Amino acid sequence: MEMPKSVSEIVRRDDAEVTVICIHPGGMPVRSYTHLAERLAGYSWHLVELSLNKRYASMLGKTDLPEEALRLIADEVIEGLGEIWNAKRICLLGWSFGGVLACELASRRAEEGCGVVLLDSIAPSLFNGVMTQEQTERLTELGRSQVVRVRWFADYICALKQVDWDVAGSDAHRLSEDELIELMRVQLIAAGGFPETTSFVGFSKVYREFSRGMNRNIAVILAYRPEAYRFPLHLVRSDYPLYEIFHLHHDLGWGHLAPQRTVTSLPFGHYDMLLNPQALEHISTHIEDISRRLI
Repeated sequence: MEMPKSVSEIVRRDDAEVTVICIHPGGMPVRSYTHLAERLAGYSWHLVELSLNKRYASMLGKTDLPEEALRLIADEVIEGLGEIWNAKRICLLGWSFGGVLACELASRRAEEGCGVVLLDSIAPSLFNGVMTQEQTERLTELGRSQVVRVRWFADYICALKQVDWDVAGSDAHRLSEDELIELMRVQLIAAGGFPETTSFVGFSKVYREFSRGMNRNIAVILAYRPEAYRFPLHLVRSDYPLYEIFHLHHDLGWGHLAPQRTVTSLPFGHYDMLLNPQALEHISTHIEDISRRLI
């Protein structure tokens, strides 16, 4: 059976002056992009689902990747976009890891009418230049720790399932992974986030796929060494960053790559910002602003 294509139309408008390409790494629902397209009716909208990108999927769970890993993913995206990539004016909208890829894509067009809106994306320069090697290694270690991974997973599930839940009654670092998964399964069933029929095997697959995906994204970013960007870039960041240390970096490191960047923040979490109508309204204004700045 042939794998579905990673590029799809949200709303195609042949007379649109601006084409918006949404880069979505997966995990959260894609309906938010449809809501954005409804708010900005004068644009043509397309979606790149990275979970269907063969290069990206092949790197799942990897922790040691070559420098060209992100560029290989970008090559496949451009091939999948076909004639869409030749539109005169393009705004790339990238959430989380999708924002890093959006910047690599935009850099391929040089100054040819392309801009980027990032949604809570961490700049590769934050790992490769803004921080010392010791800080970078510590940050990477934290990202792979069970305690931090469980906090990220809790944020993800709470946003996805719209439940009020946190991992209670344990110290995550003192439990084995299986013990922790079982604790989360029981708690989430009690909180109404999962049906009572949810098995340990099924729930553990959800958690482990989430963890493997985060490992892959961190590894790709660590390997990536981009040049400075010249295209217009706006970052919409969360007031509740994945790593607490990011409170020290208002622009999440993008200033070292894009000196002309602009930044705004939202009082929502990394995952909530894709689901909240107020956040979508805020995001839509910056897509319009970037689009007006295109040549």
